[in-house]
Amino acid sequence: MSRYSKSLILSLMLLTTTLAGCLGGSDEDAEKIDALNDTVTEQNDQIATLESANSEASAELSILQQNLTSLTAERDQLTEDLAAAQSNVATLEASLTEGGGDEASLSAALDENVTRVANLTAQLETADGDILELENQIADLTSTISVLQSVISSLESGWADTNSSIDELIGHQVTPSQTHIGACPYGNPPSSVFVYGFDTGAGSGTAGDGSLEDLEISDTTITCEGNFGMVANLNPTATSADISNLVVMNFVLYFNGDDAITGNELWRTDGTVAGTYRVKDINSGPSSSNPSDLVAIGSTLYFQATDGTNGYELWKSD
Repeated sequence: MSRYSKSLILSLMLLTTTLAGCLGGSDEDAEKIDALNDTVTEQNDQIATLESANSEASAELSILQQNLTSLTAERDQLTEDLAAAQSNVATLEASLTEGGGDEASLSAALDENVTRVANLTAQLETADGDILELENQIADLTSTISVLQSVISSLESGWADTNSSIDELIGHQVTPSQTHIGACPYGNPPSSVFVYGFDTGAGSGTAGDGSLEDLEISDTTITCEGNFGMVANLNPTATSADISNLVVMNFVLYFNGDDAITGNELWRTDGTVAGTYRVKDINSGPSSSNPSDLVAIGSTLYFQATDGTNGYELWKSD
């Protein structure tokens, strides 16, 4: 297994977090494996793209540097030619001033060299502009390559750190604890609980014993048995919990319920045992506050209730 795929196994496991509710079992496990394979392919493609971009940029930089070398040599030659032409102009001007020669020939030669000086000066200015542009391109490309190499180096370092402990990554089934039971509905207890992590001896765990405990556990997957059942046993006595006035707010169900201890009070549930509890004992003690007319507005729940002192008044809860 490559460093990439092994590391991504851990990433996927950490992202799944503890599952609550009724899960499909083996079908979902197969979906996780498919998702893992897709993530592995995607991550490796991203790394390959970075390395390809770095190679292309380096090749382009090499070409630009070669062009700069050639252009600099051409500019140096233009500089020499210009200096020679300027020297000829000075010599011809001096000859015309002193006289004693063929004035027409000297004037024609002077005009030719003056024109050559002008042309060489223009070519030299163009070469200087081209060189400046190339230097800017080289600077930009060098900066890009530096960033690419930094990103690749960072990724390589991250994979190395992960790879140093990835071989200790294991997963196995455990007996459901009360915490695991609380993550399911009352009528759909956990049919299986799998834990994943590193067998390194973290916390109270024992390194290399093939069993994950305490801080060795990085992720837990809970499969709740069945697809329907009682959410929670509010009233464990023979009497009813007298559920009424149900309303949903932010994916949580609020309702009036009686646990035979505090009377009819405001309760809430997310569909699990642990997520089902009384919001507040408004009318303290066994007497009921009888919440009714529950209305959710945004993230605030409004309802009618009595605290046993002020009669039925408007209450709210967020």
